[in-house]
Amino acid sequence: IAALRTGREGVRSGIPRELTELYDRIATRRRPAVVTIAREICAGCRVDIPPQTYLELRRRARIVTCGRCQRILVYGGE
Repeated sequence: IAALRTGREGVRSGIPRELTELYDRIATRRRPAVVTIAREICAGCRVDIPPQTYLELRRRARIVTCGRCQRILVYGGE
């Protein structure tokens, strides 16, 4: 467990602080905190993603959270 924690801290050091704080805030309420989208649907809560948000996810233009469950969304390819 100690080795995993050390590895986690090493990864977190390369991520902007705002993003790690967002992740921590979501992870205290929901697991998993990061989900993929499948066919324009959030894999966490199964709600439709608006078309504009879907395009932003595909372009990886910004960090996007689900409007319903607040999880961080990532485009995994379809």
